[in-house]
Amino acid sequence: MALITPPASWLTDMPSDAESIAEKYCALEAREALAFVLTDEPSTELEFHEAFQRQAPASYAHWTAVEQSHAKSGAVSLVAAAAWFAGIPPDAGDRIRATPQPPTLVVAGDRDLLTGVKPVAGYASLLGADYALIEECGHYPWVEQPQAFRGRLDAWLNRDV
Repeated sequence: MALITPPASWLTDMPSDAESIAEKYCALEAREALAFVLTDEPSTELEFHEAFQRQAPASYAHWTAVEQSHAKSGAVSLVAAAAWFAGIPPDAGDRIRATPQPPTLVVAGDRDLLTGVKPVAGYASLLGADYALIEECGHYPWVEQPQAFRGRLDAWLNRDV
């Protein structure tokens, strides 16, 4: 199983280090976008779409034409986003931690402002998973660092077990 930039704070009780990552590594537009991630509260589909576009630079280590194009692709939905973390039982984290896990790789970007780095590394440790940190990378390693991402994933998939 490969988990790519998983949101892990809720499973590890480890606070996100996104703000310190932003201050250390990120351009002003990413820091401003992170502020919107932390404060926007859209209540309509239109507001959600607008917020998503405002927040987009926080998703990437760099904000070049490649990342800007990716941020505009696909559809976003307030209903889907609200459902993503809805209905999670209070003991879900305990149940996940108590369940035997298959061989797992957890991949993180070293500049992922959406998940942070420490919670994802903590989650990998908690699962006993292999952990791959991709440098110069935000939340979408297959977009931002496709060769490094593919290299790490291929090496893991082709390892001797």
